[in-house]
Amino acid sequence: MRLLNIESSPRGSRSASITVTSAFIEAYRQTCPWVMVDTLNVWEEMLPDFDQEAIGAKYKGVNKEPMDQAETAVWDKIQELAARFRQADRIVLGVPMWNFAYPYVLVSNAGETVRAPLESVPISEVQRLFELNTLGALRVAQGVLPAMRERGAGRLVFVSSIQGRLVLPLIGPYAASKWALEALAETLAIETGHFGIKVSIVQPGVVSSGGAERANVFLKENDPYTPLLEALDVLRGESVTPLEVAATVADTIEHPKPPLRVPVGAPATRVLQARKEAPDSKPFLTAEIDW
Repeated sequence: MRLLNIESSPRGSRSASITVTSAFIEAYRQTCPWVMVDTLNVWEEMLPDFDQEAIGAKYKGVNKEPMDQAETAVWDKIQELAARFRQADRIVLGVPMWNFAYPYVLVSNAGETVRAPLESVPISEVQRLFELNTLGALRVAQGVLPAMRERGAGRLVFVSSIQGRLVLPLIGPYAASKWALEALAETLAIETGHFGIKVSIVQPGVVSSGGAERANVFLKENDPYTPLLEALDVLRGESVTPLEVAATVADTIEHPKPPLRVPVGAPATRVLQARKEAPDSKPFLTAEIDW
């Protein structure tokens, strides 16, 4: 696993964006200790000039045409730089917050899920999900909160899930990490509201991002819970697109008085309302299942 960390600020240790990305990378290391981090500081790197030779090399390189000596030299530099991007499995871009008048905004969106019964899910997998989905979000928030508090303004937007308010079988560890995330976010809303910081929790349902398909599955051969996994789609319901989630996040950031919890789309709103109206005397399911 290779992670390319792009630092765009010239302020070094005084940079808020570098502080945030450093906190994120530290949190990511807790989840993926094998990750290799390649840091590219655009102010320190010897980047090739985008001059006449570079433009000529670009067109000839793309079209596989012969180059002169100057074009070949600059094309080699471009290829060397591009290779760092091609080799990266993940890219973190730290953007300087030179906005001065507009409050700092942090959107915490990192997360993974799982498919496993609680009877047999590896504890290490549960710990991994909490490190990424819950504690990772807290670490990054801790990186920006001092600057927000001193400025007297800021926005924290945590992307949670409808599973931050309900549970689905075989996805319990994910739901637990999101319930914990929402507890932290609501606590932050109370603690930091005094300093002008607004906190919101965005709650999508099923998102057509491929995350569910990439989830780790922990089921043995002839596992008694396999029929439950096959019936899971009945419970997951309608999906929304990543673009819909992004639009909700953007609307929340721009809202002058954003609500604490923001469902994404009609499906999430309906399910969360049904959960709110359901009795607490028995477990809540989004639909009946027969397995």
